[in-house]
Amino acid sequence: GAKLAGTFAVVILLVVLVVSVSLASQSRRALEQMLRDRGTESAQNLARLSAAMVLEEDLWGIYKVVRDVAAGADAGENVVVLAAVSDSAGRVLAHSDPARHPTGEPIPDAGGANPTGRGATWAVRLPSGETLQYFTAPVVVDRQQVATALVGVSSRRLEATISRITREALLAGFLLAF
Repeated sequence: GAKLAGTFAVVILLVVLVVSVSLASQSRRALEQMLRDRGTESAQNLARLSAAMVLEEDLWGIYKVVRDVAAGADAGENVVVLAAVSDSAGRVLAHSDPARHPTGEPIPDAGGANPTGRGATWAVRLPSGETLQYFTAPVVVDRQQVATALVGVSSRRLEATISRITREALLAGFLLAF
């Protein structure tokens, strides 16, 4: 009887491990896609909202939109951690961190990517282990690109969610095996 119970427990633990790894992998793919969708959508919205203000050279209005797009990032409520709008020459019109990126300065080159590229995306891994994914969208007026919207999206919440899902699946499985 003890051998049979032990065998069942080992089989259940192996099944739990396989299911947990599979669940974590599928969750990661789904959440990464949601993160990409959110970044793309945020960049497109920022481009659309700032188009008229770019033409009017309303830098304060652009800054308010940029600030609102990145609002709540410090509290962990928003995956968008930075937002910016640059002119056609790649100079900052407004940035969510104006102290580090003042108006008129060039948009910093991140990881060799072209931050003014049409629909460009790239990722930068920070020393903390967090990944920032950048998304751009053209600010278009009368079918002409007049500026570029840039949004940076953090993987911090994604990683926390995946860790939580994995822990919960493993805990449920171990309780079931026990």
